[in-house]
Amino acid sequence: MQFTYKGRTPSGQPQSGLMEAPSREEAINFLHQKGLVITYLSTEKSKPLISKDIHLFQHVKSDDLVAFSRQLASLFGAQVPLIEALRATREQTVNSYFKTIIFNVVSNVDGGMALSEALSKHPNVFSEFYISMVRAGEFSGNLQESLEFMADYLQRSYEVASKVKSSMIYPAFVLGMFVIIGTVMMVFVVPKLTAIFKQFGGKLPLPTRILIAVSGFISHWYLELFLAIIVLVILAIYYASTERGKRFLDTMLLTLPVVKGISQKMYLSRFADNLSTLIKGGLPIVQALQVTSDVVGNRVYKSILAEAAEEVRKGNSISSVISKHAEFTPLIVQMVKTGEETGKLDSILLNISDFYKYEVNNSIDGLVALIEPALIVVLGLGVGVLVASILLPIYSLVSNIS
Repeated sequence: MQFTYKGRTPSGQPQSGLMEAPSREEAINFLHQKGLVITYLSTEKSKPLISKDIHLFQHVKSDDLVAFSRQLASLFGAQVPLIEALRATREQTVNSYFKTIIFNVVSNVDGGMALSEALSKHPNVFSEFYISMVRAGEFSGNLQESLEFMADYLQRSYEVASKVKSSMIYPAFVLGMFVIIGTVMMVFVVPKLTAIFKQFGGKLPLPTRILIAVSGFISHWYLELFLAIIVLVILAIYYASTERGKRFLDTMLLTLPVVKGISQKMYLSRFADNLSTLIKGGLPIVQALQVTSDVVGNRVYKSILAEAAEEVRKGNSISSVISKHAEFTPLIVQMVKTGEETGKLDSILLNISDFYKYEVNNSIDGLVALIEPALIVVLGLGVGVLVASILLPIYSLVSNIS
């Protein structure tokens, strides 16, 4: 059961919040143990479905999490009590959905729950990696440092993701417009030209006959084609949501020639960054590997890192495991081996992460620079074929008339 309470501390400071307890008596006992003089205690009733806040399309963005982590770290470092720091951070948050999440976290922490445990109740907002870092900070007494690490990490991840998304907007827009315009031409323009060509008779050029055949097929079967595309998209989404589909997609990202290099560098950077941050946060190496395997974002790397965690538990080294897999480059194997031998694995992993981030940025810039001219060439060829298919018979008709 959930209870809303208000009370005062022995020094007269007012306190209020939301807490969970099996019964009203247990809630009263717990608040008395905290030394509160209870002035109000009420059971939190469930709202009707219609009156509930609907957060279906709301989410917490990366920059919201960055701001939350950095503000909380600053306040905690300034010796502000955790509860007060959380409340102050909540007041600075603009996202109403995130405000609700932080309110629940504050209530749980105020009820005696550890911060990491309170955050773990919202897995759709706080990842396993985030929770593990906070837990490591609680165990080591360096919660402020862990939160600062998380803010820096989220900021770096957000910048890389934004760069990739912004790089793909222009090519996707141009390609989409070409498909839309081409479809309109096939459905509405070409059939009218076809009627004109038939009136004059004569043999049409091969490109024109192909264009007319494609246009006729689309015009006649457009509804069936539309439904077929919808069904294929639904099936593709369903397959991609299954474990087998996710494994297939993750494998393709590391196999396809165009994206293989970028994907490998991106996952290696994420592996090094996460593992370095967790080790610096004080997590044992086995647990750090397990958390990294969950957040690396690719099932191929996840299985390798899970294997590495098991082997390290048995007394083997990380480098001896990753050296067996081509997904890890010889450079990263050698660097990890050096880090293990020197006892500076966290700093070496951070250097690896920086190196591969630089490589990813360069690769993305090169790919974007290549996509634009390649797209122009493809679109130029498509427009050229379309125009030629229409103009050739018109030229032939004009020649016959003259």
